[in-house]
Amino acid sequence: MSFLKHLMPTWKTSLENKEKANAAILAALDTELTSTEADAISTSVLMSLQTATDEWLDEYGNTFGVIRQDNEEDDTYRQRIISYILLERGTLPAIKHAIQNYLNDTKSHIDIYEPFHDVFFLNNSKLNSTACLLGAYYTTAVIDITFTNTFPIGVFDEINKFKAAGVTALMTRKPKTYNPDAATFQRVVTGDPIQAALNMQADRDSVYLQLSNSDIIGYKRVYKMILARPLKDTEDVNNPPYPVVYYANKPYCLIPTDKAVSEGAHFVYVSTRLEGEDFLNQGYSTVKLYQGLVPTGDKKNTLLPSEVSNTGTLLLTDSRDMQERVASLTVEEDFMIEIHN
Repeated sequence: MSFLKHLMPTWKTSLENKEKANAAILAALDTELTSTEADAISTSVLMSLQTATDEWLDEYGNTFGVIRQDNEEDDTYRQRIISYILLERGTLPAIKHAIQNYLNDTKSHIDIYEPFHDVFFLNNSKLNSTACLLGAYYTTAVIDITFTNTFPIGVFDEINKFKAAGVTALMTRKPKTYNPDAATFQRVVTGDPIQAALNMQADRDSVYLQLSNSDIIGYKRVYKMILARPLKDTEDVNNPPYPVVYYANKPYCLIPTDKAVSEGAHFVYVSTRLEGEDFLNQGYSTVKLYQGLVPTGDKKNTLLPSEVSNTGTLLLTDSRDMQERVASLTVEEDFMIEIHN
């Protein structure tokens, strides 16, 4: 729309002679403004997030830190950017939603645990409860995000965008705990299965998990080896007779040794934790559990292959999807062994 139409009539009359300087200057300004207006109208579509495409949409994504995935269509990418902008921050649902968006996965098990819920309080907790003493982990301002499937370590940067300031975020991967397809390992014996389970559990200090790819990386001693049985249909998982752990997304009761026979505990639950500096930055694809391992020197929690003189008896072998490992990630390798005739 020309701005000349808004001039006073006497000005318009004086512009009829195009040889006058005023007429030439105003005509040039009018031409430039009209051209600029047309350009603005034609590019307004690209300047709006709702209608931007291609590299213009990429600019929006870069501004908000949402990077286009390989072969991602404009409409899908646009919706991810909008969802990111609208997401609330600082709450556990917001953090979980952000992780799911980053992984493009809403089905895999992801859980966020706040350790302060299990801190021991003198005027509230019982000495024989599961409450834990205050420490670096069991405290306020700590969250522990648990994954079942493998995930890129870059998700940690996404978590930091959504967690509240001052909160320490930790990551734990549990390949078997909530994986419904996890196998229960079978061990056949000729004698009493419960006694065999008791004998295996009694020798827990010699049980190590071997980590390897094409070569052996090292060994980590188990930190839990407890008799178990499945939770009965008549028992309440929220008020069980014994402590409960999950394996293959199913509840199992952990049974004291003096109750093994009466409870029919012919399962052995084994758990090993790889944390902090344990074989840092070394992913692995195969795990083997050995009992009766003999080190060349002191019996340490972690051993290199050169520090083992005899691996002992092989209890089980299992494969893994390769998982990146960093100091902020703990991997909890657990197994359920069923002993029977």
